[in-house]
Amino acid sequence: MLKCGAHHVRVRLRTKWSINAERMLNTLHGKDVFKSDIDVVARFSGIYYVISCKAGKNVRPKKTVAEVQAVATLFGRFAIPLFAHLKYSGKPYEIDKTYVFGPETFTDIKAMKALLLEAASKQKTGEV
Repeated sequence: MLKCGAHHVRVRLRTKWSINAERMLNTLHGKDVFKSDIDVVARFSGIYYVISCKAGKNVRPKKTVAEVQAVATLFGRFAIPLFAHLKYSGKPYEIDKTYVFGPETFTDIKAMKALLLEAASKQKTGEV
């Protein structure tokens, strides 16, 4: 994402529960209790891209898209959710207005930039 021009990139962000809920969950489950696990957040000027990355064989794309859409709302209504599916080969496609893409896209800087621009353009025109 930095090679694509991102101003800031964070990897593996975790959101917390309220203090009371966290105490209770820590008592029940031990350490490292978190509410949401966010794989990648990249900021390009005022645009935030929130990316969920999955590599398993049993990935359910629709479920993952719903999850990344929900998490993206933490960054405001203009955040753009994306889903990087490491087992997917092919051109990016959309599920419920969220792009799904694979290694062919994220390992190609030109292709990744094009995807980011297309996703931002669709959001600006209200297509997202």
